[in-house]
Amino acid sequence: MPEMTSDQNEVEIGAGDKRVKIRGSDLLTTIIGMIVCTGLALLWYVLTEHKSDAKDHGQTVVQAIKEMTNATKEGVVAQRTMNCILVTDQKDRAQALSTCERLAR
Repeated sequence: MPEMTSDQNEVEIGAGDKRVKIRGSDLLTTIIGMIVCTGLALLWYVLTEHKSDAKDHGQTVVQAIKEMTNATKEGVVAQRTMNCILVTDQKDRAQALSTCERLAR
């Protein structure tokens, strides 16, 4: 645990059986360095997570656009077929269905 002495600006940091004493301006430099290193590590983590999330999101959007395009194409073919059938005489519509489907593609 960090311990401050009253006569000097000194911090003793212990981790397990290791101890480090930091005094004066080294204390400020060490604390700032630790904050910067922690910030850089956090920034690296956030950027890597964002990269993977963005990749997954991009693939999902592409798949959705492909499905919408296919549905639109099918709708256009159906509309063309219906327009072709409506233009033909009612007595010839049954025979013209296969021709209209072929023309609609």
